[in-house]
Amino acid sequence: MTAAPDLADVLQQHLAGAPLDQTLAAIAHDDPRLQPLVQLLTERQAQLEDDLAQSEPEEDEDDQRRIADDQRRQAAMRLRKHVEALEDELARLRRVIESIGLALGACPACVGLEGACPVCHGGGHPGAVPPEQTTFDRLVLPAVRAQVHARARTERYGHDVPPAHNGRASGRDHQPKRREERP
Repeated sequence: MTAAPDLADVLQQHLAGAPLDQTLAAIAHDDPRLQPLVQLLTERQAQLEDDLAQSEPEEDEDDQRRIADDQRRQAAMRLRKHVEALEDELARLRRVIESIGLALGACPACVGLEGACPVCHGGGHPGAVPPEQTTFDRLVLPAVRAQVHARARTERYGHDVPPAHNGRASGRDHQPKRREERP
């Protein structure tokens, strides 16, 4: 797989006159995970083109060109800010997925959910490798503890009991809390 061009570079190429739809199609082909972003950008480009086509200033030809240029620049700035925000969100989500993958001992790129993953090729399911201990302790262990406590409540009361809030028994749970001894 070839490296997908940087989205900021794609935007600069488009502003220089390169056809954006072809470049975006190449990005989506190279990295299918970017397909939603590419689709959004393609739709936004079509919307901006429609907006520009519908605006008909009543000034002379030079003024019309100047206004159209200003509108294109403003639209390009809005699009650039939008692309930057999407890139930031994508980077943040990739960091989240990576943390989850490390905590589960799974592929840090897809958590084992993508058969076509370029990192694990579909073999990075949870438990494929030992979890990264500090990330496991931070993300998974609290959920495991909550599950253990929920099962204990179910066994104790014979049905699901809502968990206590802030470590205190809820108003519906009038029985005294048993102390658990820790080794």
